[in-house]
Amino acid sequence: MLGADVIGSCLHGSAVLGGLRPHSDIDVFAVVRRPTTVRQRRVLVDGLLELSGERARHGPARPVESTVATGSVAAKDAAADRALARLPAEHRPPPARARAICLGDEEERRDDLLPYVGAYADHVVAAIGRGTTGPDVTPRGYC
Repeated sequence: MLGADVIGSCLHGSAVLGGLRPHSDIDVFAVVRRPTTVRQRRVLVDGLLELSGERARHGPARPVESTVATGSVAAKDAAADRALARLPAEHRPPPARARAICLGDEEERRDDLLPYVGAYADHVVAAIGRGTTGPDVTPRGYC
C-alpha cells in the first residue's frame, strides 16, 4: 500500500534487545518518505488486526499496541513497571495483566478486565491530550 514511499524497515524491540519472551510481539519499524494519510493508517490497522488483534483470523489474538517515544530504550517489562508505578491504582489492572502475560507469568485472558478497559483508555487519552509529562503519563509497556 505504501509502495515506493517505504525507505526501509528493520526489526527492533525485544527481538533485538535480548528480551524476546514466549508471548512477545514482533516489532517492525518502518520509515516512509511522507506522512501517512488517515485512509492509509486505517488500512494498515485493519490489516494488522486481521493478523494480530482481537479479530485475528490468521494467528493468535494479540493486542495491537502503540508506542510513545520517551527518549530512552527500556525492556518492555521495565517500561511497564515504570508505567504501573505512575498510574492511579484503579487504572493498573489492564497494563499489569499485559506485563504478566508478556513475562509468561499468566495465561492470556481478558474477559475479567472489561470493566477496567474503558476508564483506563480514557485516562491514557486524556494524559496524551494534556501532553502530560508528570506522574499521569503512561508509556505503554506491552508485549
